[in-house]
Amino acid sequence: MMGAYHATKYALEAISDALRNELAPFGIPVSLVEPGAIHAEFNDVAMDGLRRSA
Repeated sequence: MMGAYHATKYALEAISDALRNELAPFGIPVSLVEPGAIHAEFNDVAMDGLRRSA
């Protein structure tokens, strides 16, 4: 059930790539910061929600 989460992350990467190419002729740089893994409770909270809904 992580498809939507990963899809939105990829969507940000894709739109950034498109904007980078489209805005380059105008001298406007586009950057995307994608931090690495961090310790968070996201996975635990998501899994608890899945267990409750099953």
